[in-house]
Amino acid sequence: MTGNILGESVLDFVQEEATNRQKILGKGIDGTERKTATELHYINNRNTWVKLASSVSIVDDSRLPFNIGSSENLKGLNLAKKSVLFNGLSSLNDDKTYNFRSGVATDASIWNDRLYGLGGTAQGIQPAPGIKDVNVVSKNNGAIRNATINIVAYNRFQFELIELLYLRLGFTLLLEFGWNSYLDKDGKPKKMGSTLVENEFFKEKSISQMSMLGKIQKMQETYNGNYDGFFGRVKNFTWDFKPDGTYNIRVDLISLGDVIEALKVNIPPTKSQRENSSAATKSEIETYGEPSDSIILANKNSNRLSAYFYNCIQNKELFKSNANYFNLAGAVNFRDSDYNYKKIDRNYNYFVSFGELISVLEKEIIPNISPSDKQLVFDAGAKDTTLMNYTPNLISFNPKVCIFKYDDGTLNQADINNVYVPQYTKSMISAFAILGKKTTTTPKADLGTASAPNTPPLASTKVKIAKYDQQTKTVTLEGGASFTIDDNGNAILPQPRDPNTPSYKVDDMGKLKGDSSIKEGSMVFLKLYSMYINIAHIFESLSKNYDKDGNLSIYKFLQEICDGINSSLANTTKIEPYIKDDKIVTFLERKPPQGLSKNLSKIPGVRSTKNLELQVFGFDKSKNESNFLKNIKFNTKITPMLANQISIGATASGTTVGEDATAFSNGIMG
Repeated sequence: MTGNILGESVLDFVQEEATNRQKILGKGIDGTERKTATELHYINNRNTWVKLASSVSIVDDSRLPFNIGSSENLKGLNLAKKSVLFNGLSSLNDDKTYNFRSGVATDASIWNDRLYGLGGTAQGIQPAPGIKDVNVVSKNNGAIRNATINIVAYNRFQFELIELLYLRLGFTLLLEFGWNSYLDKDGKPKKMGSTLVENEFFKEKSISQMSMLGKIQKMQETYNGNYDGFFGRVKNFTWDFKPDGTYNIRVDLISLGDVIEALKVNIPPTKSQRENSSAATKSEIETYGEPSDSIILANKNSNRLSAYFYNCIQNKELFKSNANYFNLAGAVNFRDSDYNYKKIDRNYNYFVSFGELISVLEKEIIPNISPSDKQLVFDAGAKDTTLMNYTPNLISFNPKVCIFKYDDGTLNQADINNVYVPQYTKSMISAFAILGKKTTTTPKADLGTASAPNTPPLASTKVKIAKYDQQTKTVTLEGGASFTIDDNGNAILPQPRDPNTPSYKVDDMGKLKGDSSIKEGSMVFLKLYSMYINIAHIFESLSKNYDKDGNLSIYKFLQEICDGINSSLANTTKIEPYIKDDKIVTFLERKPPQGLSKNLSKIPGVRSTKNLELQVFGFDKSKNESNFLKNIKFNTKITPMLANQISIGATASGTTVGEDATAFSNGIMG
């Protein structure tokens, strides 16, 4: 997924694999060629595999179970390398090959390379431990994944070995699984090669979380989707001792992205932040009403984020020189003599761009796990790819939460009737964007026919209005020509008119506008990172949604900000925080903009725009393809909210008492 775009095509290598599978299964249907022995073997004899490797490094050899031999050879990562759960319990060599266990132990040694007898023979000859099954479940559209691994050990030594390496809360494990053969880009069957357990995981130098996740993605592409990896931490484990002397062990892993629900955003301010807040000069917030009435003053030092933005408010030059900050009162040109404006509540006077808020969060709140690696990161390329749905003429209905700027005014004045960009927003970053060409008509030289009286002579595209009488709704142009407008602002022109001539509208300020339309198939959208969030709303969000211990997670905070934006835009958008690739925070729009599919290729960073055609049943003789799907089904559901909406719509115009216009009341669908 690129940015927050829902509806992006599946990745190219996945499409190649699906197409190649359909081709190899349909090969020979027309009788022209037969499947080779290698291809038949691929179709009928593929098997799955699974590997689990531990990150436990032995420092104190007193922790080693029983007497397993020379402890020096097992310190560091050596014991983990000799105890990879793959084909039972296997030993990984330095040359990236495995010593697989075989045979039966002939002595009483507890640490050996035999398949039967690991842990001694006191309880008889028993097999080595191994993985019974694995279950991986994706949650929140794949944002967070859980893995459950069931392991069986056959004696106490084997259990203590598994406990030492794999039953460690908070430790990271690498789980890999896939097919033992796959189709390459040319559709030829290949054997699965080495993976990250052999190539990367046991390197002595520390491997960052982000680099490991990147390597998993690269491996997925190398093996055309026939490989997957899970780099997670141990969330929980359980075990029980069976009457037959075996140990059934369950290990629960969770992807590292779940830390977003654990990291606190309401951490205490730094010492320098508190000192700066105390030394700040008296601001206009303090002069407006009583201090107890001020949301910002009441919470300025309650947490690090509040202290940061309070100190920003004290820096008046910041709001003049940095487009990421916006002072509403300083930008609005009040005309109290002409209009009865109310003064702006100073609590809600200051705004910060969403992109700047994210940058501050990453810098001030997200902890480092190494000098160059954060525990969570926000999508670096999200500025242009985090899109929001847009409905024409939409504005923010609650400036106490957010506001946004359209473009420079040209597009809106021409394309969206009766909407003008306020001049006070000119210093803001534009949040409005369009993909696809627009069709614009400009005023022509003549609005009517030559014989029509009082036809306004428009000699150029820039029409100047000399006078506009609001009472009579008469427009007088320079040169004396005039015409009237109707209640909708349409020019009432003499007839007959040239059918090829555009019509015109005049707004209440007497500005003449040409008709214009956005080309069909274009996509109009907003950029989330260019929205402006009210700083008071940030303070309010930080002061609520606490859990029973008074903690507020980063996820809950971001969710509150997004919910406020959605509500302010009349819920025409549905933005929510989302984790992708186990660590990258982005913001998902569940109501994709209209025209997205036609303009997908124009969005920066989109990884694939091709459409994948799946053969869902039988053979396609025209393509020599067959299906590989085992099952396909669609589920539809009418939610209570939708049922209520349909019911209201069905009865909106009903006037007969006692008649029921909805099918839902009787449980019958027509």
